[in-house]
Amino acid sequence: MKSSFILFVFVCLFSSLVYSQPWQLQTSNIPANATAQTFCPVDENICWAIWSTSFSQTGEYLNGFLRTTDGGTTWVNDTIPGTENGAAWYIYALNEDTAYVAIESWTDWGMQGIYKTTDGGATWQKHPTLYANSDLGPAFVHFFDGSNGVAVGEQDPANSRLEIYTTTNGGTDWDKVPDVNIPSNDSVEYIDPVEVSKIGDNLWIPTVSKSGPRFYNTTDKGYHWNIIDIPNTNLEYEMFPAFKDELHGLRVLWKWTEASAKLEKTTDGGDTWTEIPGPYGDCIPLNVSYIPGTSDGYVITGDVNVNGYAGGSAYTLNGGASWTKLDTGNYSYMIFFSANVGWATTYTTSNFYKYVGPPIPLPVELTSFTTAVNGKNVTLNWSTATETNNQGFEIERKLTEEKFLKVGFVKGAGTISEERKYTYVDKDLANGKYTYRLKQIDLNGTYNYSKEVEAEVKIVTEYSLEQNYPNPFNPATTIGFGVKNKGNVKITILNILGEEVATILNEEKGPGYYKLKFNAAVLPSGVYFYRIKSGNFSQVKKMILMK
Repeated sequence: MKSSFILFVFVCLFSSLVYSQPWQLQTSNIPANATAQTFCPVDENICWAIWSTSFSQTGEYLNGFLRTTDGGTTWVNDTIPGTENGAAWYIYALNEDTAYVAIESWTDWGMQGIYKTTDGGATWQKHPTLYANSDLGPAFVHFFDGSNGVAVGEQDPANSRLEIYTTTNGGTDWDKVPDVNIPSNDSVEYIDPVEVSKIGDNLWIPTVSKSGPRFYNTTDKGYHWNIIDIPNTNLEYEMFPAFKDELHGLRVLWKWTEASAKLEKTTDGGDTWTEIPGPYGDCIPLNVSYIPGTSDGYVITGDVNVNGYAGGSAYTLNGGASWTKLDTGNYSYMIFFSANVGWATTYTTSNFYKYVGPPIPLPVELTSFTTAVNGKNVTLNWSTATETNNQGFEIERKLTEEKFLKVGFVKGAGTISEERKYTYVDKDLANGKYTYRLKQIDLNGTYNYSKEVEAEVKIVTEYSLEQNYPNPFNPATTIGFGVKNKGNVKITILNILGEEVATILNEEKGPGYYKLKFNAAVLPSGVYFYRIKSGNFSQVKKMILMK
């Protein structure tokens, strides 16, 4: 957020943040004209951050890092030698010892690059060749695991694309992403690394351009990229995204020239967005963060020092349908590691904060949700690891393209810290493929939806045995069969000699369609047969096990 951060300094009055209970001011002694930009929590105790004086444009630029290993009680604070007159935008930490920092250069060409420490920040080494011939250098660096990472820089001086590199060996070697894999960028465009959203192999990197903010999105660790534009915007707009998975997320879209902001939601990975109506706990949001460990929880923050925005923070546990106000303090960039730990900073002071409460109530932690078909009936089974203020579960069902309808309700356990199992039977269904979801409702009326699961009901008029799938298989496969009349059903596995090597079903079944999973882990590779017997019906099919 380079251009807008600098402009903020000129258009905003400096003001000290008022301490408010949910957020605890941290003691670190970073320079008074510095801003802590990004945090990288490793766990609830270890967190790194980067700071820079480049936003103030007063005196020599300095860049430094912060590191805590005790949850913010104490901080190591030091500069990064060799980065003077550069700008530190992003830090990524693997553990308490190893971290990477992206440094851009605006006035001192040659010092830009990726800096790495393996001793907790005591020493730093710049990669000798990465971005050595770049005009500005990298603004973002991220590792998907200990080996695979990506570095993203501003426009490549040789073309009109971002300068992106990937590594597969922890940053020892970096390969430039081919131009054909990166869309052309705008003639005026800057990476906004403070607000990158990261889920698995996916990244959503916001940029600021003359045609408006947009995403650079990758789904394969940075090897291929596409651009997601935002219609009806221009250089006045900023965008902060927060994704909870590959498809679902929220974003704040706001203007730095006036106190105007809105929240929007996506369910397709950011391709399309719909607005979430306010109010948002009396907060005009500048930033949003997903709360890891929740099904649909987010926190928003605002800063009154930015163009008259309403400050404060608030959270939702139902994807923005309702909000709970936390306080009226002023916070801008913010990230949550869990429902217990979050970090926030501000644009106009060197203050930064740790979220210390009140505890954001975790919704019900759903650990499993499955279906089983028995004739015309579908049995839903689900379990929870913990529950907080759980009123219960509405069971919703839809057939093909129809809308979800409530078909039942199961009472919850309230607040409980041990595993609880639930069952619901949806009876006397017609033929068709059904989709189910759970609407978990808290005692205060807020709710969250589970993932969706499917079940196919087939009314059987004759006996049948389907071909197993997949076939060939290793080591598990699924066998479908139909039962016309109630009676004993036996399914056995035969080897190439016709000898029985396993019995995988031998019990009474009512009329209906069934699926049975067979695991052949103990059998050698080869050709096998599976046979069904029920009453006077018998049928045999061939399967191939390939290990």
